[in-house]
Amino acid sequence: MISPRWRKVLRDLWHNKTRTVIVVLSIAVGVFAVGMIVSTQIMISNDLSVSYAATDPASAELYPAAFDEELVQVVRRMEGIREAKGRRSVRVRLKVGPDEWRTLNLDAIYDYDDMRVHKLAPESGAWPPPKRELLIERASLPLMNADVDDTVVIETPDGKQRQMRIAGLAHDMNKPPASFVGTPYGYIAFDTLEWLGFSRDFNQLYIIVSENETDKDHIQAVADRVQDKIEKSGRTVYWIWIPEPGEHPANESVEPMMIILGVLGTLSLFLSGFLVINTISALMAQQIRQVGIMKAVGARPIQVVQLYVGMVLIFSLLSLVVAVPLGGGGSLRLHRLSGWPD
Repeated sequence: MISPRWRKVLRDLWHNKTRTVIVVLSIAVGVFAVGMIVSTQIMISNDLSVSYAATDPASAELYPAAFDEELVQVVRRMEGIREAKGRRSVRVRLKVGPDEWRTLNLDAIYDYDDMRVHKLAPESGAWPPPKRELLIERASLPLMNADVDDTVVIETPDGKQRQMRIAGLAHDMNKPPASFVGTPYGYIAFDTLEWLGFSRDFNQLYIIVSENETDKDHIQAVADRVQDKIEKSGRTVYWIWIPEPGEHPANESVEPMMIILGVLGTLSLFLSGFLVINTISALMAQQIRQVGIMKAVGARPIQVVQLYVGMVLIFSLLSLVVAVPLGGGGSLRLHRLSGWPD
């Protein structure tokens, strides 16, 4: 049996349904936003720390003139180098509509079973990519207006067009999610690279230092020595990129976005708190006579306070019922949209 005081609280909530719904939703919006952002940050940070490290990311990336496997072997034997690997990256155009084209970044990998640095993970379909076919990074598919087993039209820089089948999906933790940068990624074999009209050589050199892997100054010093070695072979090194050690390439974009969303969610939560205060104040102003009657029949001040605190708690519980499932679902959705593993 519900006591008279709590019947009064429930009756106030029920008889003012519009006000109750507005207050509950305003609190729920703030809780939803804060919960979604915090949950997403936790999931992404946990995933990145484990999954990114498992790919053996490069300590430094060098972009010299065309080179071959012989130079890779020379660099691999240098002091301070734990691993070195060459790769070829080219840009082509992808037809995504009758008169619509999009840039597609293609990485040609010599041996998919011996990548050593910047490892890819097979997601579905063929592995490695068959000749004259390609794999697509899984987060790139929505940008391509195509699906696995579809045939797409590729145009090379010399204007030559080729039809290629999407043989499967891969997951590349070493690139920013395609949905963030707006450019899809694909992966091909070296035979396919030659079929497209490109030369069979490398234009990217990835290295992993053998010690002090989190010391950016040390990595820079090792990369400079590698640059000197390459230039002594008669090749030009156009530039060197040293990523922040241990951090995913998208961190610098994701963290500010998360901070902004977190601040907005927190502000929303504070504003909903002011709405609750105003609502309870207005309700108490309307119920001065009721409060007087309660005191006249023996209600203590603490009991009157408990009534309105109880109403606030009910508002909060109803908001949690709405916000917690939505926040959890929203964080999973945001996590998947960002292109990171589940």
